[in-house]
Amino acid sequence: MPNPKPGDSAVWRHRLPDIFIPLLLGLLAFSILVGVAPHLQPNPVTDSGIFLYVGDKLANGSTLYVDAWDHKGPVIFYINALGLLIGGGSRWGVWFLELLAVVGATLLGYRLMRKV
Repeated sequence: MPNPKPGDSAVWRHRLPDIFIPLLLGLLAFSILVGVAPHLQPNPVTDSGIFLYVGDKLANGSTLYVDAWDHKGPVIFYINALGLLIGGGSRWGVWFLELLAVVGATLLGYRLMRKV
C-alpha cells in the first residue's frame, strides 16, 4: 500500500486512534470523578476533611507539623494546599488536581500498554 498523502483520508484513519482513544479515556476519567465533585458531595468524608483542613492552614501561612499536625506524610497536605489556592479556597481546585492526576495516569497507562 502506498504512503498516504497529507490531504488523503487514509491519514485521518491512521491517526484517528491517536486522537480518539486518549479523548475517550479522558472522558471516562472525568465521568468517574464527576461523582465526587464538590457540588454532588458537599461535605468531605473524615480523611478528606483532615487533608483539606491542614491544606487550608498551609495555604494561609501556617507551618506543617507545628501549627497543623497529622501523622501522614507532607505531600498530601501540600497537594491540598495547592488545590485550595487554585480554587480560591474552594474544593474545586483540589477536585481539578484529582482530575488531572487521574487523566494523566490513564493516558500514561494507555501509552505504556500500547508500547508493550
